[in-house]
Amino acid sequence: MKYQQPIYICAICGKQHRNIEDRIKRETACFAQHQADEEKRKQKELKVQKHKEIENAYQKYITLVHEYVSKYDEPPVMNYHCKLNDKETRLIREIMESVI
Repeated sequence: MKYQQPIYICAICGKQHRNIEDRIKRETACFAQHQADEEKRKQKELKVQKHKEIENAYQKYITLVHEYVSKYDEPPVMNYHCKLNDKETRLIREIMESVI
């Protein structure tokens, strides 16, 4: 009977290795990649969720502006009490101009 060298299998990806050290290295790398992939997936889900929240708030905002304009025949005057950077201010102005 011929002696067979044991085969060590990565518990994450299933790749076979001839020694335990290579399997441990592989599992460490696979686990790190798995964690990175999971974090990317979570960040993507949060981005999609935040986009939906913004979209809903934007639709509500448009409805309110249209109601205001139809009632008072003028656009609402917006007094921003929070500090906005130039990019945010420009985006808000673009939104206001597109709604009215």
